[in-house]
Amino acid sequence: MNTRVSAIMAGIGGAAVLAVTASPRYTSGPMPVIHDLGRAEYHGLGWAMAFVPVVVAVAALLLVRWWPYLLAAAWLMAAVTLPPVVDHPAALDVVLDHAPYPLAVVGVLGCAQGLLRGRDSGWGAMIAGLSAGAPLFAVSVRGALWLYQQPFLAEWHLGMLLLACVLLAPGVWRLRRGDPAAVAPDGVPWWGWERLRLPLVAGAATFIEIPLAVLSTADLALIFGVDGVALYRHPSAETAMIGAITLAIAAFFTALAGLWTLAGSLTAAAALVAVSAPMLLAISAIGFGGPGRWLGALAGLAIGAGVAVTRWRVPGAVTLAVGAATAVFIAHSATTGHPEKLAQQERVVPALILMVSTVAAGTAVFGAIAPALASRGVAPAALGPIGGVLAVAGLQLIQVTYREGEDQYSGMLLPGGYLTSSGMLLLVAAAGVAGIGLAHHLIERWTGRRRAEQIRKEAAEART
Repeated sequence: MNTRVSAIMAGIGGAAVLAVTASPRYTSGPMPVIHDLGRAEYHGLGWAMAFVPVVVAVAALLLVRWWPYLLAAAWLMAAVTLPPVVDHPAALDVVLDHAPYPLAVVGVLGCAQGLLRGRDSGWGAMIAGLSAGAPLFAVSVRGALWLYQQPFLAEWHLGMLLLACVLLAPGVWRLRRGDPAAVAPDGVPWWGWERLRLPLVAGAATFIEIPLAVLSTADLALIFGVDGVALYRHPSAETAMIGAITLAIAAFFTALAGLWTLAGSLTAAAALVAVSAPMLLAISAIGFGGPGRWLGALAGLAIGAGVAVTRWRVPGAVTLAVGAATAVFIAHSATTGHPEKLAQQERVVPALILMVSTVAAGTAVFGAIAPALASRGVAPAALGPIGGVLAVAGLQLIQVTYREGEDQYSGMLLPGGYLTSSGMLLLVAAAGVAGIGLAHHLIERWTGRRRAEQIRKEAAEART
């Protein structure tokens, strides 16, 4: 088994680890992929819960060359948390809860970047797509867990971890000295600014939410010049303000890392926010429908990954995103502006169409923009921690589009009633993919022509 095959297997195994780490532990509650953080308040160990993902994300980006070890560490932490849960010290529990996901997502994207920079664009793009598709598949496996306890979740996680162990082992052994192709630019020491810039930017972006959580309602009212009592009556507006501040500051820091990083992370965040409401609606409609929900997500994952592995990944991703937007608009129109009826009446077929189309679009979008980002060495940061922070901020900000009234359903399904916002964001993601793909293609052609002209010039000089 050569190094290339081992890396591909390890990337797929890492996606399985990512699916496990993206699932909440074995308690009820909202699903993390489709739920924003709201207004977090930190007390005691809560501060550790806030800082652990920041520190781990920065460390993982600094160590991205050793992505097989990052995946192995994430696998070990995920395995330790499987039931029967062994009692751990509270501080260790914080690490086990919040460290595996950033390790896994940076590890998977590090694998994808290594393959893409090693001229294996098809498999590299597919694995980058799995970094988005695997968590969505994990959400479907978990099902409507806020409504009932999924009895086989631990068995699912155990099976995926066993599969991941088989796939990861050859990659860890073959790449035990690291993967130089996963790091860019070449020849720059790890302490150089060119190498430290992305981890520092990612750390600054992920840190923003912590001080913002300390702000009180009165502080926000003072900052925005509004009445504090009115703001207290509308907590969604308060959350949206936090999201707006987070988005603005995170985008500023991301711009310091370059326009490619900014464009890629914003496109990835738009796709993640766009799929949240349709996934919530679909899983709520078929949460009790047996294996249909995860088979639908698996079909979407296969379609998106299949598009990413081809040379037509950019037009394919644009087509899937526009198709998903069309399905979302139809669902909104066909229910006379009340898509939550799909969940209330358990309409399985429309829900499956929404699930397949949105999972396929999200997977394909990540796979389509990864080659342009990987060639510049920014894929793990842009599609990982930075894109995640922008997505959370977007989920908070999008709440200003929700409207609660006598004729509106309020509750867990409230985001599902506003599919038009998701449809518009899917179109934004499609435009972002098209723009990044076109710019990357033009730059590659221009670079190729300059290289060819330089070779001809050198050959002419040699003849004379």
